[in-house]
Amino acid sequence: MSYDSRFMIPPGVARKLARGADGNENAIVVGNRAGVIEWANDAWTRVTGYALDESISKPVLSFLRNVDVGPGIVDFVADCFRQGKVCEVEVPLTTPKGEFLWIQLRVEPLRDASAEVSDFIAIATDITERKRVQANADVAEIDLSVLAARAAQTHASVRGPCTDIDLELAEDLPLVLADASLIEGLIGRLICRAAVDVGEGWGNVSVSTGVLGSRPGPLFIGDLFRGLPRGNYAFVEVHDTGGGSSGSRRAATTEPFLSPHFPRHAIHHTTAELLIRNLGGVLRLESSWGLGTSVVMLLPFCGDEGFDLP
Repeated sequence: MSYDSRFMIPPGVARKLARGADGNENAIVVGNRAGVIEWANDAWTRVTGYALDESISKPVLSFLRNVDVGPGIVDFVADCFRQGKVCEVEVPLTTPKGEFLWIQLRVEPLRDASAEVSDFIAIATDITERKRVQANADVAEIDLSVLAARAAQTHASVRGPCTDIDLELAEDLPLVLADASLIEGLIGRLICRAAVDVGEGWGNVSVSTGVLGSRPGPLFIGDLFRGLPRGNYAFVEVHDTGGGSSGSRRAATTEPFLSPHFPRHAIHHTTAELLIRNLGGVLRLESSWGLGTSVVMLLPFCGDEGFDLP
């Protein structure tokens, strides 16, 4: 597709962007004022894993939703585009092959001769390795029981008058390699979201830790071993019984880390899943109408003890 003459950047510059003057490392797409992708360079497929015919002629916001980018990020990009503002976000992305990546996405609205937003250009850069290096820089040996107890104490005030927060924390838990502030923050978010779900009615929030394969284990009733690499794992689980101000059960949740107690920094489930995966672990979510929600974080530990997966 030829470059539209309405764009206020010279066609020669656009062609250089299309070819990737910086070594073709960046994926570039161009779209119209409706947000529909009209053109993409070859690097788009290499960076995102999506073929050109899977992206062209489709709304860029629809593409973001299809790759499980959180709705808050999608809304932010849409608002910036409507207001004619440049936006830059770092988002987790799942490729068609199931590979988890971090993408830095810069979306810049383009204006016509009347200074009205007419089109957009978006540049996507794979920053997975940078994210992994950053995560590894903060990794240390941590005790999940210690972090869970601290998070529960920090956020105890969020529970309703009829809500109990029960702690079932294993002693002498094998240490795992992880970012302490990250894991404690994720546990805190789960506790706050669980307390909100229970609301003013009678309910229970339980926080437990242990070694996978030991007893007592998680309340999670699904398959914790599915897709889990062979090894030894410690777990931390936050479970709630649901509830609500009228005592009625609440619907299932797909975003267990979102809470009104953390309004400035939203962490979506796909982001948390990628953060845990970068540490060699797995995140499990189980939520249903009437039964509440259970979230289990599984992190590997080094040692001879524990349950060796078949």
